[in-house]
Amino acid sequence: MEVSTTKHENCDVVEVSGKLDHSTHYMLDDALRGLFEAGRYNIVLDMSGVDFMSSSGLRILADGRATCRRNQGGLMLVGLQERVYETLDIAGFVDHFSLFDDLQAAVDSF
Repeated sequence: MEVSTTKHENCDVVEVSGKLDHSTHYMLDDALRGLFEAGRYNIVLDMSGVDFMSSSGLRILADGRATCRRNQGGLMLVGLQERVYETLDIAGFVDHFSLFDDLQAAVDSF
């Protein structure tokens, strides 16, 4: 899995690609924790490159969303592939996140 972060004026975009599972989730967790430590709580996760997500990935998303909300921010998801969307839907997460197809629209939502 690969994770990269780009700072924008009103938010940070975290681009994730590969499998988000028990052996890779720490990479996304580290990226989010770095943003939180810097006081950055408006985050767009570009997940268009994620082709699989396990319960470990779900936990990272839930924890990240909760941290953002506690600090008056938000965690937006962009570009979910069908398989990842289904995982979120089965877990009951779809209604708890703002989902976007377009990265710029997600960035502009802040």
